[in-house]
Amino acid sequence: MVSMFEPRSKTEHAGAWITRRAPTSDSGFRIPDSGGTLVFPDFRRRRGAVLVEVVLALALFVAAAAVISGGLSASMDSIERLRLNAHAADLAVSVLSEMQMGTLAMEGNTAQPFDPPFEDWTWEVQLAPVDDGAGEETRLTRVEAIIRHLQPPLVYRLTQVMRLDTVNRAKTGGTSF
Repeated sequence: MVSMFEPRSKTEHAGAWITRRAPTSDSGFRIPDSGGTLVFPDFRRRRGAVLVEVVLALALFVAAAAVISGGLSASMDSIERLRLNAHAADLAVSVLSEMQMGTLAMEGNTAQPFDPPFEDWTWEVQLAPVDDGAGEETRLTRVEAIIRHLQPPLVYRLTQVMRLDTVNRAKTGGTSF
């Protein structure tokens, strides 16, 4: 039987001496196994606990990375949508402004392409008379500029009320946008 007061055992490993403490039972005595070598139950338990901690930390890291990358992707998509909407608003204001100045000719209710560098954008104008509430038409016309982006698909509408003579002048004698 091995006494608990024996010194620690030393083993040579790769040219260096390693000191190991022999494991003890719950009562504090060393436990020999059936082959005469000492078993290290505390070391195995600790090693298993460390493995579980590492796997858990890795799983938490992967979950956090997935959440963060999903948030970044959603943010980038949102930024792109905002950029396209702002660009479409600028183009719609340009179309309505050119109609007010009389430089934009109406060429039907079909979608018209913009000149380069705006090849992915089209515009369309729809006119509707404005009544005064009593069923009588006024000299005002509701003009709606519809701006479309091909890819990614986007439709932006901007409506403005204009005097009829301004719109008629744009229909007859303006230039194309």
